Amino acid sequence: MQPIPTPPHCVTQLLRWFCPANLLEEIEGDLFQKFERDVNQFGVRKAKRRFTWNVIRYFRPGIVMRNKVTLFNNNMLITNHFRFAWRNLFRHKVFSAINIAGLTLGMAVCMIITNYVLFEKSYDSFHEKGKNIFRVTYSRFIDNKFQFQKAQTFPAVGETLKASVPEVENFTRIFPATTYVEAILSVDGNDQKSYSESSIYAVDSTFLKVFSFPLIRGNANTALIGEKKFIISSTIANKFFGSEDVLGKTIHWEGMGDWTVSGVFKDLPENSHMKFNLITSWMNVYGERSAWNWDGFYTYLLLKPNADLSKTETLIQQVLDEKLNERPDANRVKSTFQLQPLRDIHLTSHLDGEIQANGNQTLVFTLQIIAILILSLALINYYNLSLARIIKRVKEVGVRKINGSSRLQLIGLFFIESFTFNIISFILAVVIFIFSTQAFNNLVEKPVLQMLWLHPDITIPYIGFFILFISLITALYPAKIITAHPIVALKGSNKFASHKGHFRKSLLILQLLTTIVLVSGTILICQQVNFMLSQNPGFNLNQNLVIKTMAGAGAEMDSAFINKLNLFKNKTKDRPEINNITISSNIPGRENDWIGRLMKPDGNNELITTSRTRIDTDFFDTYGIQFAAGRNLSSEISKQVVLNLSAASLLGYSNPQDALGNKLMGDYEIVGVVNDYHERSLQQPIQPAMFTPGQGYMKYITVNIKPGDFGVAVESLKREWKIIYPEKPFEYFFLDDFFNRQYQQEKQLEKVFAYFSGIGLFIACLGLFGFTYYVSHQRIKEIGIRKTLGASASSLLRLLSTEFIILLLIACVIAIPLSYFLSTEWLSHYTTSIQPNPSTVLYAILIVGIMAFISILFLLLKAIRINPSESLKHE
Repeated sequence: MQPIPTPPHCVTQLLRWFCPANLLEEIEGDLFQKFERDVNQFGVRKAKRRFTWNVIRYFRPGIVMRNKVTLFNNNMLITNHFRFAWRNLFRHKVFSAINIAGLTLGMAVCMIITNYVLFEKSYDSFHEKGKNIFRVTYSRFIDNKFQFQKAQTFPAVGETLKASVPEVENFTRIFPATTYVEAILSVDGNDQKSYSESSIYAVDSTFLKVFSFPLIRGNANTALIGEKKFIISSTIANKFFGSEDVLGKTIHWEGMGDWTVSGVFKDLPENSHMKFNLITSWMNVYGERSAWNWDGFYTYLLLKPNADLSKTETLIQQVLDEKLNERPDANRVKSTFQLQPLRDIHLTSHLDGEIQANGNQTLVFTLQIIAILILSLALINYYNLSLARIIKRVKEVGVRKINGSSRLQLIGLFFIESFTFNIISFILAVVIFIFSTQAFNNLVEKPVLQMLWLHPDITIPYIGFFILFISLITALYPAKIITAHPIVALKGSNKFASHKGHFRKSLLILQLLTTIVLVSGTILICQQVNFMLSQNPGFNLNQNLVIKTMAGAGAEMDSAFINKLNLFKNKTKDRPEINNITISSNIPGRENDWIGRLMKPDGNNELITTSRTRIDTDFFDTYGIQFAAGRNLSSEISKQVVLNLSAASLLGYSNPQDALGNKLMGDYEIVGVVNDYHERSLQQPIQPAMFTPGQGYMKYITVNIKPGDFGVAVESLKREWKIIYPEKPFEYFFLDDFFNRQYQQEKQLEKVFAYFSGIGLFIACLGLFGFTYYVSHQRIKEIGIRKTLGASASSLLRLLSTEFIILLLIACVIAIPLSYFLSTEWLSHYTTSIQPNPSTVLYAILIVGIMAFISILFLLLKAIRINPSESLKHE
């Protein structure tokens, strides 16, 4: 016989708890009748869900406030509870301070991290049409072998798709005008000054129609129509013109002529994946030959609302395939195109040729996990400490119970006390959050906006629910346990204290486990970062100062500019504080602008992809790059090339000596092969590379300086620069700092882990303090008896610490394989990395163990030193 279905018992109990007695019979009867009908119509599971929802619907002020016996309607009782909670707060100052400190830290860390996560996920959300904006990216394959995936594509893509794909409402292109040349800008005035700008972009006239960059001055519909027009940021407007009206003003761009200011836009928000101060109207930078060959243009499409993305992407591929099939190498070189949502670019896109270095989704995800872990540690801590605090109040609760206090009233008492603690902790957490904003911004090295308060209608309800939920949870358990045994509580017995002891120990094990994993992760990240920084990249990284040549448009072919470069080099090369000087188109640590295809020699039609760097004859000596075969470039021969070992190997030369004398790119002779070195960070594999004599775009002068002479060398270089280039600013940087910026995200992760694992360790120690207080209070009579029977202090210390040691050992047993798995998974993302080492987690265990034992030693010694006569009076 099938049992008769009944509504959920806990939900029924909830109804009887909040519903007034004079309404309960009628409401409960109606709900039970509905439940029976729902069982027949929908089945038992759905009927229970509907019953639960119907009960929740009755939980509203119009019903609850009519309950004359409910705690919350008795204002005097509530006031009394608040007064009593405040009195208890100051009566147990140390305990209250520890409890509030742990919860405050947990809340503050959670708020700080949540604000950062919201900021990272808010990138490009300010664009009104952002949901319909997509960037076109493409992947290249040669002979069906993947070569690269790039954020830039061909200049004709946007126009073609606008004309051929119905779902494309509009498009705009962005060309980084200062990628290949430095922009020297000047304005006429009483005090004419020159400024160098490294982020000028040429855009289509549709740019402001696709993106939401509001203009402070100027007409957005016409500002980018026509030639030689500048739209500048408000910062640049103040920098160049001060308080003057800038519309119609002229800015002279060296090598490019005079440009007219046609608009001023607000400084870009920090949460924009584009960063620029000046944009220009479109300029004719490519010819017919480059329309489907030069992949140096960012293309954004504005799709029509509700466009089917999958079908649109398929149609785009078909349209562009038709165009690319007209290329002579179409049978071997294939390109696939993808649509990348605008709002996904910052966190998920790390392609070749990004506008700037994007965010780190792994860092954001890791921080979310850390926030959850630390808040969990704080809540476990708060729960254990609250329970330990209740031990001293069992007699009080017993008296209240005997005098007629109901369980509901006691729950209300504990709820008000817990709520008071939570409100104080929350207020302090907000204060910490506000005052730590700048410190956290310095930690992550970016100005993070305050995102938590942008939507108070969402934030405040979540925070309110969290505080009420935690207050209720921490009130229900003590009230339930203590009020179940009023006579035992009245005697001051702690027999009830062992209830669910295994659960509390499990929580403590979880605290220790989490802390060990956090500390282990910090040590691992520190080891990996130090490993990458200490590795030999294959060239001289230190003692190198890099000067920007400030090569303007057309300067690469300007004999006067080239002669000045050589003059500067020759005048400074022989100075006593300088070892060597070289001029090149690229430097280590910077993504190479020139990536091309090479055909294998000897009639082999196979193509390889390689980077190209234009150098002078002192490049290899200045950087200390060793030759594996052959010789250096000659200043007297123009058509010659040096390869690295990776390029020589891909070209089919197993022995570098075999490559010498062969021809590339028509009539370029291979004269040398150098050892591989890391042009980029150790996170990336070494790429094939070739080096040719300097012909165009010589952007950098690298000066190798003798140790201890940096100050003298910089001053002498600056003086010589002002003599030769009086009109150009002297801008320089140190190569080691520039190169090591590639490890910035790892360094940030290291610092974040270090700070937050320290906070987690502190909170875990607070939890141990509460647990030890709890255990020592439970066993205080046992300690008195043992001392009376002659037990020594050392034996009592071993007795009391045994339980802690067992819990730590259990946490260690779980932490070792878990840490090893997580470290192996993280290190697998690096081309060059350390090997996972058990010593990492052992160091973490040692740190956590020492800190934890120090945190409980005071309580253990206090329990041991108590007078036996006092201990025996415990009950």
